[in-house]
Parts: sequence; structure tokens; C-alpha cells
Amino acid sequence: MLFVDAKPGTQQTFMDTYQVAMPPFRSQPGVVTYQLSRVEGEDTKFVTFEKFRSKDAFQRHLDFPPIKPVLEYLQTSIQKQPFQAGLHLLVEFASAPRE
Repeated sequence: MLFVDAKPGTQQTFMDTYQVAMPPFRSQPGVVTYQLSRVEGEDTKFVTFEKFRSKDAFQRHLDFPPIKPVLEYLQTSIQKQPFQAGLHLLVEFASAPRE
């Protein structure tokens, strides 16, 4: 999960950047889910929930060319840097059955 607190006035840029990036992100091999949400009542706060089949799939995602505009936004337009401080790796302990 990545928690993002956008600088006021840049929220639409954040959403537009992700709107372009989401289809290629979701079609990457190894991506299970990729969801972007805004925190209700908080116009500048967003959460991305990303689930990958493996650490290698996540690393390929970080090297995927369509991620460049997203990383540029995260490096320039969020309230607290580095953006990686908002990245939280989750550990499943009660996983749902997979197909």
C-alpha cells in the first residue's frame, strides 16, 4: 500500500496521471490487483493498493516504463518526501483462496 498526501492544487494531476497509468499497470504479468482510492473527506489523501504475485513482479513494476510519470509526480508533488515513507509492505496471514 502507498499512502499519498498530495500538495494542495495537484490532486487532479495525481488522478490524471494514474488514470493513464492504470490500464498498463493492471495488464502487467504478475499483477493481481491495482487499485487507487481517495480518502473520503480528505481531498489531498490517496491510497494505492497493489498486489503482486511475487517480489520479482513488484520489481518489474518499478522498472516498467509507464511508471515514470507516476514516480515523477511522487518525487515532486506530495507533501512529505521521500514518497517511499508512505509505502507499506503487507504480510498476508489469513489469505483468501486463489483460483
